[in-house]
Amino acid sequence: QQDFVHRRGLWVLVFEAMYKILLAMGFVLLGHAAYSAVQYRSFLRVTEQEYSSLPMDIILQSLLACILCGYGIVKVSGDFKNISSTAELNTKSFDSVNNRVNFMIFNHRGQTIRPPVY
Repeated sequence: QQDFVHRRGLWVLVFEAMYKILLAMGFVLLGHAAYSAVQYRSFLRVTEQEYSSLPMDIILQSLLACILCGYGIVKVSGDFKNISSTAELNTKSFDSVNNRVNFMIFNHRGQTIRPPVY
């Protein structure tokens, strides 16, 4: 039983590494497509040809790179949270929902207008 759990944990690590490699390959491929597009544009300038559109291989490479990057980011980023806020707010009381401690500032310029009463 523990050997199966250990192997399952190993496969999880392998898949996580594979997703990171896919993400890196997507970024490399996207950079290569951008570099190819720049090279193609400079080639057109040198040969004094008019630009109509990028070659199909650069467009397909860009699309494949975007798909790889999107899939890799979704898999590497982890689990998503629920969109509905009710799932998160069900555990909080009504009094703690509007409590924003970060916005409570007690040292402000209003103290100079009216000094504190002791």
